[in-house]
Amino acid sequence: MKKLVVLALAVMLMIPLTACGAATKSGDTAAMPASSSSLEGEDYQDAVTSLRSAGFTNVTTATIDDLIVGWLTKDGEVEKVSVNGATDFQANSGFPKDAEIVVIYHTFPKEAADPAEETRSATVENRKSATTTATEDTTTTTAETTTTTATEDTTTTSAETMTTASAEGTTTTAGAGLELSIAEVTSPVPQGSLATVRAKTAPGADCSIVVMYKTGESTAKGLEAKKADSAGNVSWTWKVGPKTSHGPHPISVTASMDGQSVTEQTSFAVE
Repeated sequence: MKKLVVLALAVMLMIPLTACGAATKSGDTAAMPASSSSLEGEDYQDAVTSLRSAGFTNVTTATIDDLIVGWLTKDGEVEKVSVNGATDFQANSGFPKDAEIVVIYHTFPKEAADPAEETRSATVENRKSATTTATEDTTTTTAETTTTTATEDTTTTSAETMTTASAEGTTTTAGAGLELSIAEVTSPVPQGSLATVRAKTAPGADCSIVVMYKTGESTAKGLEAKKADSAGNVSWTWKVGPKTSHGPHPISVTASMDGQSVTEQTSFAVE
């Protein structure tokens, strides 16, 4: 009789322990937010965010560096998602939260240039060359003019001529009243995200922006020349490439109006 009582007590003690263990086991699992086929073709960053939001803690990525142009298959497009080695699963399927999940996506080879950062290096070099040539021509002309003035006029007249020319040059460089200021710069900006620059100048002024990366001047959509609105506001928004190099990048904004021009320099950082 005593043995039966002891056995009954043991069974009663095991029931709550078993229930507790089952609850713990359930708390260690998470449900898949989407099926394997639904995740295929998505942007890998969206897929990673979705999986982590569902409670999975061991989500990593792997790349397939096979893109050449990126027209049919986009940069960052998911090829497949592996869960503990399995690549076929349904939405709401339960897996351990620490299951090894690998999001495999397509991208450009590391040595290939990012299409979002295609540059006009030749144009930049031509601009630099033209600026240098113009500076040299101006210096030569000024020297010749000074020499002619000194030969034909007195020293006093020559000095007056040089002073007037210097004053006019300073006024033109300062914009003769045309003002330009950088009001806002998005920084830092994650790779693959949008960046914005806002500036303030005279209403109707022609404005342009140059964003320089390590590979040269950016030609991203959104960096076209614009006119300031009736309040003098102007802004540019463009997408930073997913493979843009980290660190600071210089930005140059120029406003022109009635033959006057003024330029402001700033920079933004990519993280």
